[in-house]
Order: sequence, then C-alpha cells, then structure tokens
Amino acid sequence: MSGKESNQRYTDEECLTLFASLFPKGFAGEDVLAEIAPEGWMDSTLHFVFHPTLDQVHWERVQPHRNLREWQWRSKDGGQEPEPSLEDVRATYGDGPVETEHEVRELVAMCLWDVFSNEHDVVNRDGRLVDIGSWRSAAGFLAEQLNRQTGESRYDCVDFYMGSFGVSQRADLTPVYEMVFRRLKERLLDWRYSFPQLQLIEFPSERPNGTRSYQLE
Repeated sequence: MSGKESNQRYTDEECLTLFASLFPKGFAGEDVLAEIAPEGWMDSTLHFVFHPTLDQVHWERVQPHRNLREWQWRSKDGGQEPEPSLEDVRATYGDGPVETEHEVRELVAMCLWDVFSNEHDVVNRDGRLVDIGSWRSAAGFLAEQLNRQTGESRYDCVDFYMGSFGVSQRADLTPVYEMVFRRLKERLLDWRYSFPQLQLIEFPSERPNGTRSYQLE
C-alpha cells in the first residue's frame, strides 16, 4: 500500500469488496467477454495478444536489435549479431491452442494494472484512493484475485507486473479499458491520470567522489 493516511484510502477489505462488485463473475465472466469481444474471442483482434501473427513476432524480435544499434552509448567495437530474418522466425514460430477463459482473465488483469497502478489513481467521490498497492504490490493483488477466482495458485506478481507493456502493440486494447471505465463510472469512481515520469541522476566524471548529483527532468 502507499504511504497515504488510512482515512484517505480504501482498506484491504474494501478493495477486495470493490473488485468483487466490479467483476461478480470474475475477470473472464461471460459478461466481460460480451463487452470486450461481442463478436466472439476468435473474431476479435484481442486474441492476437496471445496468438500473434508471424509478422508480429518477427517485428518484436527485430526491434531490440534496432534499438541497440541506435543506442548512443553502445560500444562501437566488435560485431553485432544480425537481425533475425522472417525465415529465421518462421523456423521456430509455433502457435498454441486458444484458451479463451485463460486468455481473457489474464488480459483483463494486465489492463487493470494499467488503470490502478503505473502512478495513476482510482478515487471515490470523497477523494479516497482505491489503493491496491504500488507497481509490484498491485500486480500481486491482481494475481491473488485470479488465484481466488480459479481456485489455483498459478499466478504471482511477475505475471502482471508492468501490465500490458509487453503486448500492447499486438492489438488495440481500447475495448478492455472501456469495459473497466464503464464499471468504475457505475460505482461513481473517478480516475486520475499521472504522466509517467523518468528521473535521471547524473554523476559528472570530473567529480571522482560522485557526491554531487543532478536530477534531470
């Protein structure tokens, strides 16, 4: 939980009660599926989150090579491993079976992390924060939600840490966010967006002891 005073945020029990009311049939209930993929999961582009095309997988594997090549601090000495070709990817590419319930609940949990964590706030009309934890703690809270819903201990915080960051370019996740925000609005909850902040610390080389630093915006 955050460092906010207890009277300014929901208790753990209140958070559990709220999520039970937001998703009475679970993260992958038929009500959720009807909202995010009314045409059916297989006919929705959302299923590409778990079943990317060959071209998508190729792009994801090529991108790190190009980012490294453009990194200004990379070593100019030595060779660089060549980018994987489409044929290289095709040789190892394999798609698994579609597991609709499993995929829907994981995607919803990822998007919930994006909404409730990542420095954003969900608040009620009195300004009380629905605090499910910081980045890692929020992921753990969502993992526990799914473990309760499935009756298994298959998820932990690693599964949802950073939310949809790793898959958000595979499909337009707007239908999932719309579903979440509709449910928040029905319960008179508001969302406060915070622009992600990156803070850099510089230790100038002319100061060997490194005692003075600068925070750069």
